[in-house]
Amino acid sequence: MRIPRLFLDMPLVSGELALLPREKAHHISHVLRMRAGDSIKIFNGNGYEYGSKIVAITKKMYKLKWALKNRLLMSRR
Repeated sequence: MRIPRLFLDMPLVSGELALLPREKAHHISHVLRMRAGDSIKIFNGNGYEYGSKIVAITKKMYKLKWALKNRLLMSRR
C-alpha cells in the first residue's frame, strides 16, 4: 500500500507531536479516509520528509507524531 504525502507549511521536528490545521485534517480524514494508526509522510520544503503516524482523531483535530526524518533526494533530468 502506498503511503500518502502531505505538505505542511510549518516547522517540523523529529519526535514532535503536532496538531494539524483544520483544512489539512479535513483532507486526511475525508479525502484520504485515514484513521488513527495510519502512516503518512510529511514534508515542508526544507529537503526532508518525516515518516509519521496519526495518533489521535477527534471531530475538531488530528494529532500526528513525526517519527523518522529522511533527506529527500532530488532527481536529475
